[in-house]
Amino acid sequence: MKRFSFILLSCLLCLIPFSSAADPYTGGHLTVPHPQSTAAYVLESHDSKILTAEESDDYNLGKLKITGVVRNVSELGQKEIFSMVVEGYDVTGRCVEVNSIDQVNLPQGQAEKVSVYLSLGHVISTYKVYLVDGEASSGTWDLLTYSSRIVNKNELDMNAVANAGKLKVQAVIKNSMPPDSHQVYALVVEGYDASGKCIEVNSSDRVNVAPGFTDNVSVYLSLGQKIKSFKAYLVDGEALSGKWDLLTSSSRIVSKDELDINAKTNSGKLSVQAVVKNGFLTGAKELYTLIVEGFDSKGTCIETRKASQINIASGFTSNISVYLTQSAKIKTTRLRLVDGDALSGHFQLLSYSLRLLGKEDATAFGTANIGKLYITSMVKNDSKTDQKINLMAVGYDAAGKKIFEQAQSTLLSSGHVAELTFYLKSGGSIKSIRFFIIENSKAVEIKKVL
Repeated sequence: MKRFSFILLSCLLCLIPFSSAADPYTGGHLTVPHPQSTAAYVLESHDSKILTAEESDDYNLGKLKITGVVRNVSELGQKEIFSMVVEGYDVTGRCVEVNSIDQVNLPQGQAEKVSVYLSLGHVISTYKVYLVDGEASSGTWDLLTYSSRIVNKNELDMNAVANAGKLKVQAVIKNSMPPDSHQVYALVVEGYDASGKCIEVNSSDRVNVAPGFTDNVSVYLSLGQKIKSFKAYLVDGEALSGKWDLLTSSSRIVSKDELDINAKTNSGKLSVQAVVKNGFLTGAKELYTLIVEGFDSKGTCIETRKASQINIASGFTSNISVYLTQSAKIKTTRLRLVDGDALSGHFQLLSYSLRLLGKEDATAFGTANIGKLYITSMVKNDSKTDQKINLMAVGYDAAGKKIFEQAQSTLLSSGHVAELTFYLKSGGSIKSIRFFIIENSKAVEIKKVL
C-alpha cells in the first residue's frame, strides 16, 4: 500500500492563514483548485517514495521524490514549456513545503518522466501534484502556491541550522508576462502577532525568471512562533514609480531571546523594519536613508534615528531596520525616505527630536546631563560635493529670550544624512528651538523640511 496519496481537496489549511492584496487568495490555502492536467499536457500517472542511500546521493537522501509521467497532447505541435508543481502536507493537513520543476521541448504525442523533490521527507503525509502550462499568460507574476512552517534544525534543507526556529514561507511563482518582458520580482512577507499587529517584515528579490517559467523562493521571519498570521504578496520589479517606495513596515519591542542576530544588543528597544523598493527607471541608486521619528502621548517627537542603504539596483527591494531606545514612551512612529541622489544644492534639516533628561537617564547620559534638553537632529548635505556642516541649536524661553546655544560640526558626504546631538542647559525653561547653519562666521537660520 502506498504511504502517499493524491490530494483532491482545494482548501487545505496551511500552518498560518494567508491573505494578499496582490492576488485572489483570502485564507487557508488556494481558493481555486489547480487541474491535474492542462489543455496541452496530461499527467498520466504519478508515484512517490522516500529515497534511501541505495537510491540517491547524499544530497537527496531522505527526501520525498514525486515522479509523474507527463504527455504532450496539444494539437498545435510542440509546446515549449510546462511545470510540475507539488504541495506537501503534514498529518494535520498543513501545507509545509512546496516545490516545482520546469520542462521544455516535449514533442507532441510523447511522454516523459518528471521528478520533484521535497526535503521534509518523513514529515509529509500527503501531497498534491499538478501541471502548469508555461504558455498560458496572465500578463503578471502569478503566485501559484505557498507553504509555511517553523524550521527544525534537523531538516535536510541546507539552510535549516542557520534558520532553526524561524518561520519559513515558501512560494512557487510563475512569470506569466508576455515574451521578452519582466524578469525581476520580489516576494514580500508581513508577520502579525495575536493582536493583529505587524511585528516583522522581510522580502526576497529574484532575477532572470524567463516568461513561462516558475521559480521557487523562500522568505524567513525570525520571530517564528510569535507570528500568528502573515500576508505574502508579489512586487513587480519593472513597475517603476520614479522614486523610492516604502512597501511595508513593522514595529515591535525587541526581546533578548529573539533569533535576530541583533536581539541581545537591542533588547528592550523599539525595532522598526521596512521593505523599500528602488522605483527609479534605470541603474542602481547610490543611496537612500530611512528616518524614523518616535512620538510620545502628547505628540512630541522625543527620538529620531536613521539608517542608510547603498547600491540598490532599479526594481529591487531592500530590507532595513532602525532601533529607537525610548520604547516605553513612544506611542506612534513616522517613517520617511530620503533620496540621496536628489540634491537641492544646500543643507536640509529633515528631522529633530526633543527630550528633557531626567534622573532615569543618568545611566545612559551621565548625571551631568540631568536637566538638560537633549536634541537629536537629522541634516542632509544636498550639495554635489562633500561639505563640512556647522549646525547651532539655540534655546529660548517663553518670552523669546535666548537661554543657551550649542554648535556641532561634521564632514558630510554629498547626499548623506548626519545625526547631530545637542545638550542645552536649563532645559526645563526652554520653550522653543531655532537651528542655524554657521557659514563664513555668520549664522543663517535653517528651517525643518517637511
